[in-house]
Amino acid sequence: MSKQTMTPAEVLVDNVTPNAPQRIWLQVDTNGDAEDRSEPLSAEHWDQLTWCAESIGGVEVEYVRVDLHAALVAENERMRGAIEKSSDLFLAALSGAGHE
Repeated sequence: MSKQTMTPAEVLVDNVTPNAPQRIWLQVDTNGDAEDRSEPLSAEHWDQLTWCAESIGGVEVEYVRVDLHAALVAENERMRGAIEKSSDLFLAALSGAGHE
């Protein structure tokens, strides 16, 4: 199972992860125009890339820790289930009210 589809309980959280930055930025071109994202990032230039724990501007790509992402996905699924259940109960109450 890939980490992208893991639930929070399945994501390995060790002593390092909780203290790591929640977000990091891949610095593509710190002197570039942040609005100009027309040029593709070639794999041959990956060895020239750097990371930073904060946005420093230019052309950059933001990343979020996988454990935080998994927690948000799980919360989204929980909320979706609660909304669907509420909707089902509401529709059942409406259809039952018409039979009285």
